Amino acid sequence: MEKPSELVKWFFLFLQTESAMLMRIEFLVVVIALLYLLMFILDLWRRRSRSSTIKYILLILDAIADSTFLYTMGLMQSAPFKKDLFPVWAIVLINLRFSGCFISAYGIPDQENRRITEQSNVMALCGVAFLNGTRSSQFKYPIWAMSALQLVRSWYLVSAYTQALKSSLHGRNSAFLLVGKWTGHDYPVCGDQKKKRLEVKVPEYNFDPETVKAVLITLEKIRDSKGTLHSLSSPEDKDIKLIKDMCFSFSLYRLLRCTFDNLCLPSEELNKTREMMVDEIMENGDGWKQTFRIIEAELAFTNDYFYTRYPVLFFWGFPLPATLHPVAAIAITFWLGREIHRSYKPRPGETAHVIHGVNVDLIITWVFMGVVVLKEFWKMLTYLLSDWTKVTVLCWCIAQNSVCLKNWLGKKLVLLLCTPRFKIVQRWHRKIDQYEFLRSYVYDPWKWNLLFYFSLGMIPKAAAGVKVGKAIQLPEEVKPAILKSLCSMNLKQDYLNEEDIPSLKANVVGSQFQRAFKLPTCAHTILVWHIATSMCEIELAQHYNTSLTDSEVLRALKSAKSCSSSQPYIIKVQRLERALRTNYTVANSISRYCAYLITSVPDLLPDSSFVPELVLQSTIDEASKILDGCDTLQSIYRRLMREGEMPDNINTEDDAEQRKCCNLSGVSRFFSFIKGKIFQCSCSGNEAAQVEAGGNDNRTTEHHDTVINVGEDDVDQKRIITMGARLGRSLMEAIKDDVARWQLLAEVWADLLVHIAPSWNADAHKKYLATGGEFITHIWAILSHCGVKGSKLWQQQEEPEADHEANDQQSGARATGDGQDPAEQLAAPNVKDPTGDRLRARRAWTDQGEELKSSSSVRAH
Repeated sequence: MEKPSELVKWFFLFLQTESAMLMRIEFLVVVIALLYLLMFILDLWRRRSRSSTIKYILLILDAIADSTFLYTMGLMQSAPFKKDLFPVWAIVLINLRFSGCFISAYGIPDQENRRITEQSNVMALCGVAFLNGTRSSQFKYPIWAMSALQLVRSWYLVSAYTQALKSSLHGRNSAFLLVGKWTGHDYPVCGDQKKKRLEVKVPEYNFDPETVKAVLITLEKIRDSKGTLHSLSSPEDKDIKLIKDMCFSFSLYRLLRCTFDNLCLPSEELNKTREMMVDEIMENGDGWKQTFRIIEAELAFTNDYFYTRYPVLFFWGFPLPATLHPVAAIAITFWLGREIHRSYKPRPGETAHVIHGVNVDLIITWVFMGVVVLKEFWKMLTYLLSDWTKVTVLCWCIAQNSVCLKNWLGKKLVLLLCTPRFKIVQRWHRKIDQYEFLRSYVYDPWKWNLLFYFSLGMIPKAAAGVKVGKAIQLPEEVKPAILKSLCSMNLKQDYLNEEDIPSLKANVVGSQFQRAFKLPTCAHTILVWHIATSMCEIELAQHYNTSLTDSEVLRALKSAKSCSSSQPYIIKVQRLERALRTNYTVANSISRYCAYLITSVPDLLPDSSFVPELVLQSTIDEASKILDGCDTLQSIYRRLMREGEMPDNINTEDDAEQRKCCNLSGVSRFFSFIKGKIFQCSCSGNEAAQVEAGGNDNRTTEHHDTVINVGEDDVDQKRIITMGARLGRSLMEAIKDDVARWQLLAEVWADLLVHIAPSWNADAHKKYLATGGEFITHIWAILSHCGVKGSKLWQQQEEPEADHEANDQQSGARATGDGQDPAEQLAAPNVKDPTGDRLRARRAWTDQGEELKSSSSVRAH
């Protein structure tokens, strides 16, 4: 047996041999090819993914693969032996790199990255050309042809990108829509990009649509071109509706671009769009399926604009050069393969890797070339069957007066390209995430946080009590419930009315729960109703003899033993009767989805981004105290029922805290608010000044009343558990029938999600489109087209300065007078609650936050 030192010596000597260097190059080439292939596959799943992890993985793979490729090119060039397959491997890797959709999958706004990417690709091609020229390969002519093809492709992409920036269809879309005066529903779809120069009229410098009437295809033209549509449709006439909806989605996508560009349509145009959405689609259309199909396609176009290469390729019309490039690449690949098969033989003295008579180098080459052919073919299908091709070809046929449809071959080809039934990539994942507070508030993410520290912060840190459940398929019952709520509200105004909650108006019993919406922030309202819904679900589970005594550990073991996905709800929906099943599914899915919005995507909520996090963490802390010792759903339910029947939850300890709050400075009071200790305080100015001065009586101030008011409801995070418990108990006591109760909950959650959806933060919706988008973005898009900017349930309106003092005095009178518990108010019948109280509560939150921020900056300096 040889000594270890001899083995080490032999290993290092072997690394210096030509065989070892060839093996190292082969290994690196295979690894790089696998990395590029993995990037291609991950990019296909990017829109279907629910996490941004794929984006970070792609960025990491991009950097690793490119660096490794340059290193491998250097090894090939510096190798002491000749290998005719080295240039072949290099050009194949370059082709795989060019075919990676992610590398150039940035939209039009990403100008610098696209140019830098193409420049790096051109530099890599120069390296391949140098390798091919110095190595005198037998296959230099096909390799030169492939290199020239890739250079032409890079030039075409850069040129197309420049033209797309100047196109009224893409880069200047918003300006084109704003300066044009469109009559009726004559909104543009496609064709205006062919007009190189747009003419305006003085003195208003408005664009006249008549100047591009010959080439512009509008919605009116598509509706009037029945001959073209009928020639493409099936006998059942189903494809006509799908084709019209596709064009309508593209037109709405162009209107939505104005919102992302922070531009507002004129009031006349906005009223037309609102009428088009409400009257023709939502109310007089084919129902919820058509409405959400149109919005889904619209957001798919928006996603393509920001995160894919489609708008660049379709800058003029159908991308014929981009479609012919895969055909040319496949032809050259076959040419190269024919040359290798016919004439390749290792030269005398050439190093080759042969195992049992099989040339490994040839096997690697054939596999790589097969992958290139498959990828190019897939890329060509992706272009031909995309939604962009359908809209472009259909508009071209209408502009040509159906000339292309007069022969049989042209009709079949256009039918194949325009039929919306053929699609190769799914537009949206159709999933919503779920978060259940009562099952997750005890979650300790110490294992996950170890990855956070080991990755040096690359993996985000998890918060205690925030355990998001597995995403579920969006239930089909949710969409009609949302559309019913939308149609029941007044969408012909800029803001949804705070009293516009159809579910409570239509139900006599439900009107007493109106006060459950009179809370300072959106996060308060969501959590209170979420806890109440969970209590009703546990109560319903008892009727169906569902086990509620399993601990969290036992449930996890049962789920692992069954080797199947866990049940999304406590009760299996198959056990419920049909009248109850639909409402149960709608209420639970929306309730947990809204709770998920608080935990993971607070940017999409009307509140400030940091408010939901503070409210949630304080609620988790209070739940840990109130529900201490409850390890099963049964015990949690009993504790919450007892909490809900308590007449007064403010004990002597809270009274002491309230007195202490009056003695705190403004910054300290804000910290007390974050900890869940908010009280109405009323003390004289001298008393407050003496406390802040440490009891110095010599300090004089003007005597006036200082009132710290947080609204009549006196709501704080500590009370959310109690309010949720009392609301849940009140629901069960006021509505004995399970079907009626869950019908109310389903309608309430649909109305609540509609009130949450309108938002000014278009950038947040754009950010989450990169990972497929959220369901709330679909509702936001509908409301944006209707001109709805927000909801007065959460809207913080500025009051005149002259009214501040009078309002504060009224608030102070209420603070010293009425001492009703807010949790009791939730269970009580509806009484008058002016909007000013809730708005002043939100202003108190904001003012204290600004004071804290300024104080922190002073201490930092």
